Amino acid sequence: MNRKNDLKPYHGFIGLVAVVILLMFAGPILYRTFGRWYSIVGEILIPFIGFAIIFFAGADIKESIPFKLPPIRQFFASLGLFIGTVMLSGAFNVFTSRFIPNYADRNNAIAETVLSISPLEAIISIALIPAICEEIFFRGFFLQTIKKVKNEALLIVIGGIAFGIVHLDLYAFVSTALAGALFSFITIKTGSLLISVFIHFINNAVSVVVAYQTEELSDNLETVLSLSLRETIGQALFYLGTALLFLYFSGKWFLGKRGTGNRNLIVIIISLFLMSVGNKLL
Repeated sequence: MNRKNDLKPYHGFIGLVAVVILLMFAGPILYRTFGRWYSIVGEILIPFIGFAIIFFAGADIKESIPFKLPPIRQFFASLGLFIGTVMLSGAFNVFTSRFIPNYADRNNAIAETVLSISPLEAIISIALIPAICEEIFFRGFFLQTIKKVKNEALLIVIGGIAFGIVHLDLYAFVSTALAGALFSFITIKTGSLLISVFIHFINNAVSVVVAYQTEELSDNLETVLSLSLRETIGQALFYLGTALLFLYFSGKWFLGKRGTGNRNLIVIIISLFLMSVGNKLL
């Protein structure tokens, strides 16, 4: 039996560049060819870029699609990590939204794109297919190319930054990178894509559901954009306090660790302090 070759970091770089080119330039061609299904076809092409590189590199494709079943505890803990990551993104977004021109119009345009198709089609094309295809490429193929980096924290950071860059949205870069870092952490710790696909799907599905609440979303955006600087700081602090609680305790649960009583108490005190100060500033 021939020994399979290992993927190298340059294989991952080539794959990222190919995906960026696909997303930047192939859209019009795919639309003319496949019509309204062009986005699904584009998503499906993303993992095939990884598979093609794996094939020509002579590597083992099975290493890029690990779907073993992790402990059920980690499924539930990952939901807490997801909520904490969303809160952390929210703390950043309340500031950036103040400086992004036509922020509300931009978000409404995204919602209108979702509303142009049926709810079932939106769930499939915006939530399910991207969750599967992007996880196979980023947490499967790409993480395999940089697995020789022994520092897990650095792996998670690289995975998050790559995910943020490929989405080609400067305004959403931090939120996307944080999500990519979370998915990378989950995959590294479980050795499986199953939970990251699940959480990725939940994240996208929530966005679809929110888009169908366009009137309420517009009202919330107007409220956020009308906040004073003092209120913005308050909201960010409240989000940070909530994020710390969810990330710390869900992370401990995910890893099967209890943590010391003193450390747990310190985290609770800091979180409640941030939330309390934030609430008073609102």
